[in-house]
Amino acid sequence: MRNMNNLTLFPVRNNTLKRTARLGHCASVKSSRRLTQAGLTLVEVMIAMGLGLFVLQGMLTILGSSKALYEKESVLTEMFDTGNAALTVLNRDLRRVGFFGSSASVDRIVASPDLDELLDACEGDAAAYDFNLAIWGSEAETANVLGCIDDAIAASDKPSDILVVKYVGSASVKDLDGDLDIDVQDGIRASETYVLSNNEKGIVFDGDDSVPSVTSGGDVPFGVAWPLRNHVYYIGKDDSGKASLKRKTLSQSSMKGEVVVRGVEAMRILYGEDSDGDFQPERYLSAADVDDWNNVIAAKIFMLVQSQERCDYVDPQSYQLGDITVPVQNDNFRRTVVEASVNLRNLNLFKRVSS
Repeated sequence: MRNMNNLTLFPVRNNTLKRTARLGHCASVKSSRRLTQAGLTLVEVMIAMGLGLFVLQGMLTILGSSKALYEKESVLTEMFDTGNAALTVLNRDLRRVGFFGSSASVDRIVASPDLDELLDACEGDAAAYDFNLAIWGSEAETANVLGCIDDAIAASDKPSDILVVKYVGSASVKDLDGDLDIDVQDGIRASETYVLSNNEKGIVFDGDDSVPSVTSGGDVPFGVAWPLRNHVYYIGKDDSGKASLKRKTLSQSSMKGEVVVRGVEAMRILYGEDSDGDFQPERYLSAADVDDWNNVIAAKIFMLVQSQERCDYVDPQSYQLGDITVPVQNDNFRRTVVEASVNLRNLNLFKRVSS
């Protein structure tokens, strides 16, 4: 054990102690400042802003692309709806074409002596009361065609076909009250033109005229009246100048015009012809190339549908409508092609029966 008596003590100067105390206080203050420092440096702020702008630009790009895609899909959907509506109308008519009620032969359908002359009547093979051709087609070479159309869009680099169909509607009128007569009480309408027929013959008459007799030994014994349908389809313009599918339709002793579907810019129809009697179309031909319309048993319809004009778009495409190529238009309309194939079942059936 060390002897405390031998321990030597050295005096410490006061200024040394003060300096040591002062250094300890400064170190403590610096440490405290480092622990309580907050906020971002300028470099960090600039980096954060750059990253934020990058993310925002990406989000805006995605949003813009999504909006453009949505608008494009909306336009395409609208055009397909337009095209399908037009095809539905033609499909319905073509499936009924050639049906003229109970008459065994169209050669035995005659006009009533009281039948009014049609106003704005179509001429030639498009004549309303000529039932020998239930379907017929042509192409509009000028605005004035068939004597009943004066506003057709003439064929140029886009086809402008004309389709004529004839048949009777399904809402037949019979002698329901047992008075041996067909009249208003049975459902005859003054605005309609009818084919009154049995299995031997038929008579065409206006609903506002006297109805031929259906009594035994009468004009058409036990006949049934069917409303006559005669539609002439073509491409024209509506009142605003927009290309549309239009038609002339038999109504109240005249051929009245109407817009069927707006936005149909061009139409091409190819007709399936059975030339060897096997009840199958061997070839599809344009109207100008059909050899015998009585051999036509099918049809292919092609339509070019356009959107509303869009200043932010230029159409760069060409389009195929059957046997015709529509060249690039380089205008501000979006376009699409719709098509359908139709079996003319009545004409096919009559061809089988007569063979």
